[in-house]
Amino acid sequence: MTSLMSLPIDVVPAGIDENRELDWREIDPRKRAELGLWLTSGGDERISLDPVTRRNRYGVPAAPTPNEVWLSASTASAISMRSFIAVQNVLTSISGGAGSPLKLGAWFDNLRARLVAKLGIPGSDAILAASGTETELITLTLAKALMKRPISNVIVAPNETGNGVVQAAVGNHFANSSVFRSDMREGSRLSGWEGEAFSTIKIDIRNENGQLRDLAAIDDETFSMVEEAIRGGRDVLLHVLDASKTGQQAPSRSVARKISREFGDRVLIVIDACQMRCSFDEIRTDLEDGFMVMVTGSKFAGGPPFSGAVLVPPSRLNQLQKFRAPAGLSAYSAKFDWPSCMRAAVDQVDFGVINIGMGLRWEAALAEIEVYAAIPPHAKTRIASAFADTVIEFVGAYPHLSLLDEISIDVSSRIPSIFPIVVGDGDVGRTRLIYEALQTTTDDSARTEDARDHSRVCHLGQPVNIANKSAVRISSSMPLLNRVATRFQESNDFNLAFGPVREDIGTALRKCSWLYKRVSG
Repeated sequence: MTSLMSLPIDVVPAGIDENRELDWREIDPRKRAELGLWLTSGGDERISLDPVTRRNRYGVPAAPTPNEVWLSASTASAISMRSFIAVQNVLTSISGGAGSPLKLGAWFDNLRARLVAKLGIPGSDAILAASGTETELITLTLAKALMKRPISNVIVAPNETGNGVVQAAVGNHFANSSVFRSDMREGSRLSGWEGEAFSTIKIDIRNENGQLRDLAAIDDETFSMVEEAIRGGRDVLLHVLDASKTGQQAPSRSVARKISREFGDRVLIVIDACQMRCSFDEIRTDLEDGFMVMVTGSKFAGGPPFSGAVLVPPSRLNQLQKFRAPAGLSAYSAKFDWPSCMRAAVDQVDFGVINIGMGLRWEAALAEIEVYAAIPPHAKTRIASAFADTVIEFVGAYPHLSLLDEISIDVSSRIPSIFPIVVGDGDVGRTRLIYEALQTTTDDSARTEDARDHSRVCHLGQPVNIANKSAVRISSSMPLLNRVATRFQESNDFNLAFGPVREDIGTALRKCSWLYKRVSG
């Protein structure tokens, strides 16, 4: 093997020289501040920056931080250098600094076209959203337009999906603020849906002890619950969870196809691929099967939080030419988020015109998605395998660390990319302390022979509580794989190319083990 990849010119964002290290400090400080304001606009309270730390509630700043360890893509990551410069280029175009100003409507049409070009099939389209949780409200809107009876919404692993999904699944506001409003009440119903009899059916993927259930048993339960709801006179919106917060999948796509064949238009199936950890080919197959797909640009894709989208297959687009969105959705969605063929649904309501901040976050995500799409499959497999092997190796090196679930690495199938790690006995409070302390540096008096590790800020995925244990998460991302692939292309030495990733994983887990000893002591 002489090369892992060869990037075609047209996937490299304009103005970026991939042959040198990029430095965000080269951007004028005033421009950096302006970009930061735009990148944290057009979202709810989760995206707001703390006035002191200048980071959001997930510890994410509005600019690249290349000296920090970022293994937190299961929650959120800092924007990459490639993406930051891509966003700068777009803002320059919008302002007319590069010639004729970029028309905003055309820009959003282009964002959707680029997303569909990489993930979609001919005739499909995308509805953009400010976050993964908003995609749930959009999906419910489409289900309401397509179905005639009261809707039962089947949610899989509710404890391992977005925190607001269960509220959004019954048409409720999931926070006290949104993209376009700040006067809402969490748990209240969206305007226009007050009389709707939405209900949820929750299916767990773990037993009461936190152990994973057999997938066949989950499939059987899913089929039975769907059948029971239909017999009870309801239609069903069924979620297939492609990757939970701990990286698990359920129910299987095969049972989803069986349900679709058995019950036809009584069931609408949506793939929850918000982590975006499946292959693009899998997403295209889902769309060919007539399933809708929810994705985000801020998890595996590595874009800044928050951005989401619902991919709609052509078979459903043909059925959605005439419907009306509820007035309450205007708190979350804007007209240009929707493709032109569906815009009549929001033209009838007082929706905002455009969410520029969300568009810029998708611009950032697409800068990485398009480079990742050009990496050959065998190269992705090799990098993903090296990442998984390295995490397992380092976890095994420390007696205080263990994997939450048994990990199987099979290069013939999907390689795990989220690794939940239990620190000590998994005490919830202690795990939260360690997670927060990882994002700080230690003072000189606290340093040991591992001073360099302790001085680095390390970001892991937020702790997930499973039964009586809590686990932090290490995960890979497209920017990480893209950097390894680029370094390999330059050096033709895989160990050299992967070396910085191995160093980051080792740094984070050594610091994690050291913090456990201090917290326990």
